[in-house]
Amino acid sequence: MRVALVTSSFLPHIGGKEIVVHNLMKQYQKNDNVKSVLLRFAGMRYRLRHSFPYPYHLYPSILPGQNTNISLSLFLEKILWGLDVVHLHGIYPLGLVLGQFKTKFNYKLVLTPHGDDVQKVPEIGFGLGVNATVEEKLQYILGSADAVTAVSPLIAQDIVKVGNVSSVLIPNGVNVSRFNSPELKRQAEALKSRLGLGRNTKLVLAVGGNRAVKGFDVLIKAMIKVRENVSDARLVIVGRGCEKLMPLIRSLNMDHDVVLPGSVPDELTLDPITFDAPDDELIRYYLAADVFVMSSYSEAFGLVTIEAMAAGKSVVATRLAGDRDASGGVIDGYNGFLVEPGNVDQMAEKIIVLLKNDAMREKMGRKSREIVQTFDWSEVGKKYVRLYRDVCNK
Repeated sequence: MRVALVTSSFLPHIGGKEIVVHNLMKQYQKNDNVKSVLLRFAGMRYRLRHSFPYPYHLYPSILPGQNTNISLSLFLEKILWGLDVVHLHGIYPLGLVLGQFKTKFNYKLVLTPHGDDVQKVPEIGFGLGVNATVEEKLQYILGSADAVTAVSPLIAQDIVKVGNVSSVLIPNGVNVSRFNSPELKRQAEALKSRLGLGRNTKLVLAVGGNRAVKGFDVLIKAMIKVRENVSDARLVIVGRGCEKLMPLIRSLNMDHDVVLPGSVPDELTLDPITFDAPDDELIRYYLAADVFVMSSYSEAFGLVTIEAMAAGKSVVATRLAGDRDASGGVIDGYNGFLVEPGNVDQMAEKIIVLLKNDAMREKMGRKSREIVQTFDWSEVGKKYVRLYRDVCNK
C-alpha cells in the first residue's frame, strides 16, 4: 500500500500540523505494510534546503495554473511510484484539487483538518469558516473524501457542523519515552536558574505561538491574582511571537512575573534529520514546570497538553469538549482542572489550588502519565494504517 501525505506547510516551520506529519512519516518507515512519501506542491521560488529522514517528493510549479501543475505532479507520482492513498493534512485549499482528481488518478482521499479549516470563533475572527464563501468550499472538500479523521472530539463536532459528514477519531500523539530521560530531568533542574528565577520558584508554563486564539492575555491577567496568593509564582510562555505580549505585561506591571524565552527550538537552526518533537529544550521546560496551562479559546487538538502530561504534570486547561480539553486528555478533577475559555477568575483559582497543594499536584501528575500512554505515536501511526487499509478495501 502506497500512501502520500500532503501538507501545505512543513518544517522548518514548527506547528501542530507540521509536527504531526513529521512523526507519522517517521512511524511509517517502521511499518512494512505501508510505503509512504511526503508530497509537496510548491512554487518555483520554493527552495528545499533540508534533508529528511523519509522520502520527500517536491513538485515545483512549472506550468500556468495550480490545477495543471498538481495534475501533472499526481500523474508522475502515480506512474513512477504508485499512489493508493492521498492523506491531506489541513484541508483548504488543496482539498479542492485533490478531491477533484481522485477518480482520475484512482486514489483514495483521506482528510485530516487541523483547526481553523473547520473551526471558527467569530468573536476573534478565527477560522476560515468565518468567510461564508470559504465555508461552502469546505463543505465540498469534506464531502469528496473517502474518509475524514478528527484529531479530537471537538473537531469531530465541527466536521459535522461544516460538512455534515462523520469522521474517525484518531488523536495526535507524543513520544512518551522521551520524557523519561534522566539527563533531561537533571538539566531541567537548572532551567530556573538560567531563566533568572529562584530555585523555589513555582513555575507556571504555557506553550504556543502568540495568536489571539491562544488566550495568553487571559492567562497573564490570571497571574495577577495568582501572585497575590502565591508570591513565588512566575509565568513562563514559550512560543513564537510572544514578545508582542510585552505591552500588556508592562501595562499590568508584570514585567518581573512573566518570562518570554521565545520560540523553542529556533526554526532557523532546525535540522529535520535530527529533529524530534518536542525538542529537548522544550522538554526541559515541561519537566521544570509545576503547573501547565492551556488557555486557548479554540484548539483542534491540544498537543502541548499531552506533552505536559507526558512530563507528569497536572494541567489547567480550557473546557472545549464536554468534560475535557481539546486533546481529550484532561479529566476535570482527575489529572487537572477545566475552566471556561476567557474566564480569568476560574483560571487563577485552579492554578492557585494546584500551586498550594503539593500532594494534589503530584497525584494528578501521576494520573497524567497514566492517561498519556494511549497517545503514544506508535499507537497513533497504527490507527492511521488500519484506516488506509479499510478505505482501500472498500
